[in-house]
Amino acid sequence: MGASQWFCQQAAALGVVADAASWHIGYGRHMMNAIVYATRHGATAEVAADIAAQLGGHTDLFNLADGTPDLSRYDLVVLGTPVYLGQPSRMMTRFLRHVSLEQHRVGLYVIGLAATPELQSEELSAAYPQYLRDHAEAAVFIQGLFPQEKLTDLERTHVQKASYLTENLSGINADEVATLAATLHAVNSEKCSKLASLAMAAA
Repeated sequence: MGASQWFCQQAAALGVVADAASWHIGYGRHMMNAIVYATRHGATAEVAADIAAQLGGHTDLFNLADGTPDLSRYDLVVLGTPVYLGQPSRMMTRFLRHVSLEQHRVGLYVIGLAATPELQSEELSAAYPQYLRDHAEAAVFIQGLFPQEKLTDLERTHVQKASYLTENLSGINADEVATLAATLHAVNSEKCSKLASLAMAAA
């Protein structure tokens, strides 16, 4: 273990923060994470809460239905949207037209029913522009069922056509959520270690 990793872990062990990834030694404050999502029937919100629980550090959740959040104080920004009939949420599309995330570390996720890697890639591309996918630390397609009792007739028809897939799904794919959260947690931990190294060198 390197000295900077030890420094981050000691900060956590002393109770400064909940875990090593949440201590931003370079600014003397907690790592700040934001998860911004659009949801129609609740599945994307459920994933946002799961990611927040696994990510560690200080994490705030923002539903775009409540308005556009100010992300200026956040280090990591995670975006999530469902895809219906091949199209992402209009709220997320509008949000992305008016926000710049180049100064943030970014994670992306989409929830949908696409069964093949090719279709999943297409839906990720439909949801997020190329520059943002290139900038992101991770971009993940998460397979998951939508609550059929809440779907419109058109949405229900789409789900029924995908019955070959939904028969094998009982809900959100928890493994894919865990993989995304672990990747982003590792990104925060690496950032902590780098900043700790700089602080120790300057001391």
